[in-house]
Amino acid sequence: MEENRQALFERLDTDVRTNVGRIPAPDYLEMRAGEYGYDSYAEMYEVGYRIAGYEKVSPKVIEEWHRQKEQARPSLKERLAREQANAPLDSGNQKKLQTHKAVQEL
Repeated sequence: MEENRQALFERLDTDVRTNVGRIPAPDYLEMRAGEYGYDSYAEMYEVGYRIAGYEKVSPKVIEEWHRQKEQARPSLKERLAREQANAPLDSGNQKKLQTHKAVQEL
């Protein structure tokens, strides 16, 4: 069962090539449901209609996939700390800081 779920998650991780470019699979499912006159993929799925290639991807699977993505994603605080640690020192800001210090000393 877990192996099947992982295969569905991998399917959701892919982009779908459309005439307007590549879009994430969950967005593609929502877009297709809208084309068929439904407000959401969940509504279309509930009525019993499926999109070819995604027959086993239920709204519940999509929710679980989103939760897994959220848990795996670092928090904003962690991302900012990582970006600041990797950011090169901006010499322009250093010059402004030195000029500001020099003005204060006068």
